Amino acid sequence: MSAGLSLAGSKVSDVKARLWTALGVVVVLGVLAAVAVPVVRASDWANTTLRTAASAASQPPLAALPSPLNLRWSAPGIPPSSGQPVAGGTVVVASQHRIEGRDAATGATRWYYQRDNASLCAWLIQDGVVFAAYRKTAGCRDLTALDAGTGARKWYRNADLDPDITLTAMSGVLIAGNAEGLFAVDTGGSLDRWSYQKPGCRLSRPVLGRQGVGVLLTCANTPSRITLLDAYTGKERWITPAPGAQPAVLAVDQEVSVLSIINGQPTRTRYDPTGKRLGAFSDRALTYSDPAKVAATVYSGLIIGWTGNRVFAVRAGTDRLLWTTSGTGPVTATPTGAVLASADGFVELALVSGRTSRSILALAGIAAPPTAIARVGASVLTAGPDGTRVYG
Repeated sequence: MSAGLSLAGSKVSDVKARLWTALGVVVVLGVLAAVAVPVVRASDWANTTLRTAASAASQPPLAALPSPLNLRWSAPGIPPSSGQPVAGGTVVVASQHRIEGRDAATGATRWYYQRDNASLCAWLIQDGVVFAAYRKTAGCRDLTALDAGTGARKWYRNADLDPDITLTAMSGVLIAGNAEGLFAVDTGGSLDRWSYQKPGCRLSRPVLGRQGVGVLLTCANTPSRITLLDAYTGKERWITPAPGAQPAVLAVDQEVSVLSIINGQPTRTRYDPTGKRLGAFSDRALTYSDPAKVAATVYSGLIIGWTGNRVFAVRAGTDRLLWTTSGTGPVTATPTGAVLASADGFVELALVSGRTSRSILALAGIAAPPTAIARVGASVLTAGPDGTRVYG
């Protein structure tokens, strides 16, 4: 059952947000009185509401999924640019003008942030903080950070970002980017860190990890190249020709891992932090057609990837495919195994062997392939084109 917008749980306070700059309305001897009201009504102050929760929802312990699964609650909305839409016991859902923190178990709204005069460009969660970019006209000029558990504002600032940005993040760094360039800010205080552009080149979505920021450069009259940027300065640590056709950066954790087509074979190539090629392997099971759909997560020394139609795992530092299986969406990894969406529910896999431990029917079905999946307590949630859905 879909939960309404009732506020549940803890004490709640209303805060009218005062954003970015002072209102700047000056009334001199009543001359501007006629225009003062319209200006106020159109201001950020008058069009922004933040309702916070007194405390964060507690995170339920991870437990076995029931079988079959019922749809516990759902909400339409915009999925995060990257990562999972959950922090602790709070699931975050977003729409054009509103971001909400909902109780993971019931779907009841615990906090919300409303922008009536601005539209959401992109959002994500990193380290328990919701980062969101908004636009009022052509570009995305507002960046704000909210505590994912309570909705309390941590910071807000102006920015000059294109309307088609996506957001990616790691500890300490938030990156807004598109094919034209990347702009990084400090997640703690919102100060500029760096920006990166390559004249004549288009940039892939950045992949962040312990080694830095991996980006594919597609340049006019030049073979594609892979570059590794320092995550905190934006400086190029190295740049090298991409291996083969249709390259995509998989991960930049212990090493830089790239998927491409070499001699007609899907191939995974790895590089050390200096750009030295360490090894590669090819396997027809790694079929893919769109590099933009390639994604991976790194968990317990494993790179668990998704090609758009296949889920696979390799161990970092090795040149051997551990396993692969068909998959309609990305995978989430937990200490008890991996979980991925199927046509009629979910599949649980052993992390190292890839063997199916359970196939679980979702009675309401999976409306559309998700772009994100996560585990919370004895529930599994998806986010994608059909909004957020929590099954348990």
